[in-house]
Amino acid sequence: MNPWVLLLDADERVTDLLAEEIKEAVKTLDGPVGYHIARKTVFCGTWMRHSGVYPDYNLRLIQAGHGRYEDRIVHEHMIVDGPAGYLRDHLLHDDDKGIERFFDRHNHYTSLEAVEIMRESLKSGGEKLGGNFFERGPQRRRALKNFAQRYLPFRPMFLFIYMYVLKAGFLDGRMGLRYCLLKMFFEYQIVLKVKEMRDPNSPLYQKHKDLLE
Repeated sequence: MNPWVLLLDADERVTDLLAEEIKEAVKTLDGPVGYHIARKTVFCGTWMRHSGVYPDYNLRLIQAGHGRYEDRIVHEHMIVDGPAGYLRDHLLHDDDKGIERFFDRHNHYTSLEAVEIMRESLKSGGEKLGGNFFERGPQRRRALKNFAQRYLPFRPMFLFIYMYVLKAGFLDGRMGLRYCLLKMFFEYQIVLKVKEMRDPNSPLYQKHKDLLE
C-alpha cells in the first residue's frame, strides 16, 4: 500500500512537472511527512498571478495517518502531525463553470463562514480567536483572517485595497479587478450574514441553528 495520499478538489489538476516532483518526494519515508503545494488559480480563463492568490499553498500530499482536518464546517485545511515541506510546482485550479454557479456556490460558502464565525465566538466566549501569526502557509492565513474578522472595521474595503493595490491585482487587468471586487463582495456577504445571525429569530439563524446549538 502506498503510504502517501494526494488530496485534490474536483476542479484541480496535477501538472506534468508536479507529477514528477511528487514521484521523487514519495520515494522515501524519511524527512517531511507532508508537503504544501501551491495552486495556480484560473478565473474566467485568466491566471490570477497577483492579488495575493498565487502561490496559494495548501497541504495536499501527506503520509497516511499523519494528517487531520481542522475542526471547521467550511474551508477546512489539513494539518499534519510532523514536519512539512514545500514542493516547487503547482496544482492547476480551473473552475470555469460560469458566473451564475460562482455566485450560487459563494452564497452557500459565505453562509457557512458566518456560521463558523458565530461558532468560534460562542466557543471562545468572546475571547480572542486563536491562531499562529508566525506559521507559514494556511495556519498564518487562518490567524490573520480570524484577527480581521474580529477586530478590523470596514473589512471588505480593506480586503479590496490589500488584493488590488498592495498585492498588485491591477496587474491582472480587467479580470484582476473583477476578481478582487467579487472577493470584496464575498467578504461583505459574511459581514451582513454574521449581523443577521446574531438575531436568533432571523431566517439565517433558524436555517443553521443546528450547527450553533
